[in-house]
Amino acid sequence: PVAQLPDWVAFLDKHDAALDVRSLWLGRWAVAQLSFGDKLGLARARDRVLNHLQRGLNLDRDVPRLMRVAGQAAGGHGTERALRVASQLESLLKAFDETPRKRSPIEAQPYLTKAYVSFEFAWGFARLGQGDRARALRVAALAALEPHVSNSADPTRPVHQYLTRAYAARIEQALEGASPDTPLPAEIGALLTGLESNLRYAVDRLRGLSVVLEPQERLNAIVNYWQQDQRRGEELAALRGLSDAAELARAIDARKQAAADPKLGAEERARLIDGLLDFLPSLPESAALPRLQELVGTAADLPARQRVLVIEDAMKIAGHFGRTPLVKQLVLTFSGLLSELGAEGVLEIGGALAAGMRSLRRVGLRTEASELLARASSVVRGTDVPSLITRLSLAAGFASLGSALQAQPIVDEALALLSRESGIKSEERMRLTRAAARAIGSGPADTALPWLARLAQQLPWITDHFSTNSYFCLYLVDFADALILGHVGDDLTLNEATRHFLEEDEFVVRQRVHRDVGA
Repeated sequence: PVAQLPDWVAFLDKHDAALDVRSLWLGRWAVAQLSFGDKLGLARARDRVLNHLQRGLNLDRDVPRLMRVAGQAAGGHGTERALRVASQLESLLKAFDETPRKRSPIEAQPYLTKAYVSFEFAWGFARLGQGDRARALRVAALAALEPHVSNSADPTRPVHQYLTRAYAARIEQALEGASPDTPLPAEIGALLTGLESNLRYAVDRLRGLSVVLEPQERLNAIVNYWQQDQRRGEELAALRGLSDAAELARAIDARKQAAADPKLGAEERARLIDGLLDFLPSLPESAALPRLQELVGTAADLPARQRVLVIEDAMKIAGHFGRTPLVKQLVLTFSGLLSELGAEGVLEIGGALAAGMRSLRRVGLRTEASELLARASSVVRGTDVPSLITRLSLAAGFASLGSALQAQPIVDEALALLSRESGIKSEERMRLTRAAARAIGSGPADTALPWLARLAQQLPWITDHFSTNSYFCLYLVDFADALILGHVGDDLTLNEATRHFLEEDEFVVRQRVHRDVGA
């Protein structure tokens, strides 16, 4: 067997990406044992496995066929759940086409907005494994916008050119089963950076709302425009295309100096630190952990409102690398910051808090996650729209931890408010709709689908008066995006058995890997 080691190593190197994480780890572990306990090789193998696990277990690659057939809606396995979700999406798409709306006088031509709504639904059907339907909607949307994309004299061309390519790429990624937060191809990013400021503003308005287009980066197009800083954030975007770990580490080091610059405002420093933390899971542990400590230290003098977001990301990364003592230390820091922030501060970070707690659940720290959510919930009890949005975000966190019943009264409260045409501003309506869709999508399908159908009943009142109406009705596309994410989020499209398997098995795999390496 020892003589065949080079062949086994070559085989594993060649097929790393195709192997499920268990086979990948067991193969590398066996090679290390045959190599007389190759600790360095095993550490490198751990980095590969953790990189696989960065976005969780892959349903097609890592989940046994029995579990997929029993409960997987995404991936085209034709389950009853998939058919129910797809059927409701078809009904909603028909409603978008046929429901009379109170359109603003300056709203975009219906065919323009319909094309972008079709892109959103195409992505949803692709996530459900409904490939033919997704492709048909994509083709129809591209055809509708083709006169604008191909006409070089059309002043709207650059906006439609970028957005059609970005949506088409996102739909293709979904059809291929790629993670929703997979970066867009570099050539599409190049189109974005070349846009003149007014055109970039229009694109960024949609990118700032559509999670399909920008699943990670939350943009503030208005602030960016008035600051005349159209390239804000691109210093981090450039890191997305770096696959070499050493090169990525050098790029992070070059940018973390800027994050420590006291001349920058707290918001900008926090944005840079938070953005750099997102790249650490792509590094080997030996490179990631020292940089994690440095970035956390750099954030130490930030105000609590900014620092708490940095600590939330740091907990996720420490958990990713199996550093439970460090996570618990960060949890204590986080808990203290919640006390310092009070109710008003927690209102501002509710969504990020819920997302962070879901990450803790994935690495087995359910108790810590539940305690932090309970602490945040205890200080947010208002019935105004901002409080309700935060309570929905926290309820989504509880639902992801298996406590879906805690979400029900809050969702009912939100749906009652949204069912009225008056009494709520358009911007608040859209923010509350998205928070409700996220909370609903975290629960079981039997209750989620009727709730989402109720949420869609606001359609007659969705419109806006924005300058982006030269290209699309922004709020109508935003509304479609929120509904789509509510329907095809991982929690809704998985049954309880499959969801439990994914959560528990990922934790078991992480435990085994860290134990074998001796971390």
